[in-house]
Amino acid sequence: MGGFRAPSEAEIEKILYWLRLERRSSVRSIVTCVSVVVVASLAVLIVGLFQREMLSLAVLLGCLAILSVYVAVKKILTENEKVEGVQSGKAMIAEPRIREVCSKYFGPHAHYPVVSADFREEQAVKSQDFVISKRIYNQVKREPKGFVVKYPDSGNRWLKRQYVFVPSSH
Repeated sequence: MGGFRAPSEAEIEKILYWLRLERRSSVRSIVTCVSVVVVASLAVLIVGLFQREMLSLAVLLGCLAILSVYVAVKKILTENEKVEGVQSGKAMIAEPRIREVCSKYFGPHAHYPVVSADFREEQAVKSQDFVISKRIYNQVKREPKGFVVKYPDSGNRWLKRQYVFVPSSH
């Protein structure tokens, strides 16, 4: 379990493989959710034009649609920034010691696949739980090795000091 270092070309390719898969599925789900909100807002707006009592609901849903489009664009830009950070060589990697690969419950109907890993940052050992996708969960269950990718500070507060876990093989 070493500290953070610059990745080699082979490691960059392995990391990019997983980041691109995750970006594709993340963007697909975001676009689906936003399009449902926008279509529902437009439908209520059209109904609201003919029935005045529905107009306030249409305005509320319109505000929700605008907010969801903003969040979707920000999330897509963040996913692209993750890939670009690794491609440009700005991101650092560490090889963690994986403590546990399991499914954790965050509520009565919310459970997510999680990787618990220890990695060294500067002089201290840091423990963190990474919420991962089912695809990464299955890969890490088979072969419990991976990388923790650390991005440099950027203007994007969603990516500032963020760590991402990706498997080291595919």
